[in-house]
Amino acid sequence: MHTKLMIFVPVRNLGSIFNKTLDRIPKKFSENISLILINDNNSNIQTKKIISNYISKSNLNFKVNFFDKNKGFGGSKKNAYSYAIENNFDYVICLHGDGQYPPEKLETLYEMLLSNKYDMVQGSRTNYFKGGMPIYKIISNKVLSIIENFFFNFNLLEYHSGFRGYPIKTLKTLNLNNLSDDHLITAEILALLKINDLKVADFPIETIYEQGSSSMKFIPSLLYGIKVFYVLINCFLSKYNLNFDSLYNKI
Repeated sequence: MHTKLMIFVPVRNLGSIFNKTLDRIPKKFSENISLILINDNNSNIQTKKIISNYISKSNLNFKVNFFDKNKGFGGSKKNAYSYAIENNFDYVICLHGDGQYPPEKLETLYEMLLSNKYDMVQGSRTNYFKGGMPIYKIISNKVLSIIENFFFNFNLLEYHSGFRGYPIKTLKTLNLNNLSDDHLITAEILALLKINDLKVADFPIETIYEQGSSSMKFIPSLLYGIKVFYVLINCFLSKYNLNFDSLYNKI
């Protein structure tokens, strides 16, 4: 039976880097893709034109949502994952439209998902300095990843990568509607995987920060870090059924 794979591409105010990113999807691998879902989070007119022009010339199967308001990074993800569930896909992989993660590694991620050993697979960034990651993000990523590894014990190379794939059967077990609409969804999903004894894995990828890549600024990154502690505390307390947020109840 044919396996249905959906590639989800979140977009917010991007230029030509969007075209360059999708052009890097290996042609042979693209034969595995049933649908590329683009969620545009109320971008400017230029970005909308770039997306429309690209898909009009592509042979791949696209669906595009032009949201009339910014749903947030988490809101965009929830929309995509719900669509994948409702339309009976088997797997979904998130590939950012800003070139921050390598489309060339989609095949590696997909093959790990097909092994049926894991409930989540991610590409974890290495070579931060060489890849041009801002210093404040290197420090915050490293510090938070060390702390999260203590709580989650997944032994991932990092805990904040957006290059992730899931079997749809795993996403069906998560209460997507209750997850955050911002970047905190990244930590929330990891916590739910941990609480429910699900298996995760990663593999190394290069860090890519170039002109056109999106990134949280310093203050939002700081607030994100504070929110992560809220997730970690609830995750830890859930072992004893003492969590104060019902999102972290064991399924």
